[in-house]
Amino acid sequence: MADERKILIIVSNNKDEVQLYSLLKELHVTELLCCTEILLIENYLGIEDFELSTINLNNRVDIPIESLKIPFSKGYGSNQKIGYQYAIAKGFEAVVQVDCYDQYIFKMLPDLVKVVLSGDADGCFGSRLKAMDSAFNSYMTVKTYILQRFLAVCQNRLLNLHLTNYNPECRIYSVNALKQLPFRYNTDGVLFDIEIIIQLALKGLAIKEISINNHISKDVCQAKGFADVFNSIVTAMTSRMHLSGIFYKNKFDIQRDNVNYEAKFNYISSHTMALNAIPDRVKVLDLACGSGFLAKELKKRKCRVTGIDMKPANMENFTKFILLNLDLGKLPEKLGQYNYILALDCLEHLKNPEMFLAELREKCFSSKINIICTTANIAFFPIRIGLLLGTFNYGRFGILDFTHKRLFTFKSFKQMFIQEGYVVTKIRGIPAPYPKALGYNILSRALLNLNKLLVRIAPTLFAYQIYIEAKMRPPLKNIAGLIGR
Repeated sequence: MADERKILIIVSNNKDEVQLYSLLKELHVTELLCCTEILLIENYLGIEDFELSTINLNNRVDIPIESLKIPFSKGYGSNQKIGYQYAIAKGFEAVVQVDCYDQYIFKMLPDLVKVVLSGDADGCFGSRLKAMDSAFNSYMTVKTYILQRFLAVCQNRLLNLHLTNYNPECRIYSVNALKQLPFRYNTDGVLFDIEIIIQLALKGLAIKEISINNHISKDVCQAKGFADVFNSIVTAMTSRMHLSGIFYKNKFDIQRDNVNYEAKFNYISSHTMALNAIPDRVKVLDLACGSGFLAKELKKRKCRVTGIDMKPANMENFTKFILLNLDLGKLPEKLGQYNYILALDCLEHLKNPEMFLAELREKCFSSKINIICTTANIAFFPIRIGLLLGTFNYGRFGILDFTHKRLFTFKSFKQMFIQEGYVVTKIRGIPAPYPKALGYNILSRALLNLNKLLVRIAPTLFAYQIYIEAKMRPPLKNIAGLIGR
């Protein structure tokens, strides 16, 4: 082998032997010396002719060829999954995706492959849309060009990328990158490639796009229509909804072992509502404080914040920090006196939040303390619709977070506080975090404003979260201690 690096070139949806031979001949003259194998998937000649076709090609083309008989093909995406899994199993280093009806300027292929093999990118795409003259030299109509550019603009806004084409003519992936992606969950249809791009972006892997010239036929160039553009945008929006926890899709669940809750300060949210309720220069106890992003904002306002969490936090944000799993350990006997106690998105993670509230009241009682709590609203209308359709799917974020042990409605959340000796002074609904899902843009702001209006009309139905402010009633032991004085 001239080069220890191994490249697998996947050829799928081949139509006939003559076209396939022409393609392989072009690949051979590209001098891809490190290309060790070509994989043929799903030959339309029929299963009986498949072996004969492969043998003939091996006799005519000096490149190792492997064929896979697929009698149960589910579509384009299904073939890609098989090819990528084959590359992983056989220990290849890079995968080159080739479709026979796409005839590339093959002299550029080695340069595209080198981008991946050198480590400059985990995914390298050759696109004719990067240069306008390349697009129209390949018989692309003005209508198709406008559709593709519109698609790219929408996708870039949703995914924070800077690509010109989300249907690239040439695709090269690092096999190490593919190992990190749950591509087995991707669609079996034509949206597979876009889902791979989204997964690369969500994983934070490097993507590079290079302009190419090609000679794609007129029919192929006009294949992308409004339906394809619409479905592609919906796929990107779904990935953003997944990130926000509004919906869950396992194909976009990339950071499976690294779940971090982000601050939501630029729009109405549990964080902004809590910050607006707390004045300057007060003492705050932040339960399940996370990394301390809320404490950081309070510190700017001269507040003294004590944080409690099961994971270490940034100590610079706190006056005091206590490492404690609220679900396993009891609160310290001497927590101190506070003006405000925060339990934002906290109680639903506890197996017995009633007992926790009772303990908090006993150890921190003061008639001056204000309690601010938020939790997910299990009666949010998409959850109700899901139940009507027979679905109740947990996910990594949002209302049906995998780590949520208790679920509440407005009524049950309020009733829990009352039963544990608290007086609820305020209860409000919080809209869904559309800017987190879609980015802070016109669409997300419009959806947020609409949701805010609907929350005012019917909070129990349209609120994504529940916001409660409460005060403590004196514990029984405190009242009993006053007798006889």
